[in-house]
Amino acid sequence: MSGVAGSFDEWPETTLINTRFWKNLILVSAWLGAGVAVAQQDEGPILKPKAKSKPEPTATLLVMCDIACNWKLDGEAKGHIEAGGAAKVKVELGEHAVMAVTDDGLDTAQQLPDVKAAGQKVVSLELTPVRNARLKTEREAREKAVREQQEKERAVPLEGPRNRATGPPPRSRPSLLNPASLNAKAPAVFKAQLTTKCGTRQVFVSRHDCPSYLLSINRVICPKAY
Repeated sequence: MSGVAGSFDEWPETTLINTRFWKNLILVSAWLGAGVAVAQQDEGPILKPKAKSKPEPTATLLVMCDIACNWKLDGEAKGHIEAGGAAKVKVELGEHAVMAVTDDGLDTAQQLPDVKAAGQKVVSLELTPVRNARLKTEREAREKAVREQQEKERAVPLEGPRNRATGPPPRSRPSLLNPASLNAKAPAVFKAQLTTKCGTRQVFVSRHDCPSYLLSINRVICPKAY
């Protein structure tokens, strides 16, 4: 061949060995590349491990109650707090609902703290003003009921209590100053006691003969009175 530095037979042996080495290296590299491609096709793509996500920042709520209460965080019961005591809890950033209820269940206080940064946030639940307001309202309602009852009693006429009593109204006591009250009926025969200047005498009188009979008997018993 013209322009070529001789045929393969004319190359030195060292040159031929180096040439074979590079040819074999190229064949091995091609074979390994084909094997990796086939492995990726069979097993799927090789995934890189994901980077670990950073933990979300948290904060601490310090919940305080002035009266012994049971408290909740976001609707979940968290336990009991003594009067003037406190409780701590870890929370995520954002708005939360904190509610406290007294042991008797009559008074409730609630707050919606907005936690914007890590750290500690104090939530003070004041139940004393709530209880005082409730007691004042109940006292005013009782006083109003008493006043209304007193006004009703003043509006009732004087005969009202007698009309409400069972049985007939009580009779007025007979009196000479009130002749209309002297309407009692005497028994058919009764014993009368006469007290005169001559002494005291007792006689039996019939209702038919009274009172003229008593007057005549009195004249007979004590003529000095006439």
